[in-house]
Amino acid sequence: MTPLTRFLLTLVGVLLAGVPLVYLTMAPRGRETHEQGAPQQQTQSLRTFLTLRYTGSPHSATLRHEDEVIAEIAPATTSPYECFIDLPADTKSADIEVEIHWPENSPENAVTLTLEPQGRPTRTETQWTGSNGSLLHSIFSLTW
Repeated sequence: MTPLTRFLLTLVGVLLAGVPLVYLTMAPRGRETHEQGAPQQQTQSLRTFLTLRYTGSPHSATLRHEDEVIAEIAPATTSPYECFIDLPADTKSADIEVEIHWPENSPENAVTLTLEPQGRPTRTETQWTGSNGSLLHSIFSLTW
């Protein structure tokens, strides 16, 4: 065999083996990790309708669940404030931290928090600010 023939046969062999290897080694990252990675557990969530009712005209209001801010309510927002939140599906209770500031020397104010989880009974809790009605910073604990 001539050197040119050997070279061409080697080149054909490399191309036949190399082209499929290029496609196998250069797979898209998303597909590669999905196929090779461990099965991912999807976190199930419980879609919950939240209603916050309050008296007076607060300066600000913040709602938190597990140290994560659910909502920051603007001063001009009228009562009730409504939104959807996602709770863990296996939860038997929810602790919602509510912090509301009213103007100084406000009269006693009330705050009512209602949670309506999908497929579960509605739960409501009301708390009062007391004689100094300018601040409510409390945890609303609701169980099913």
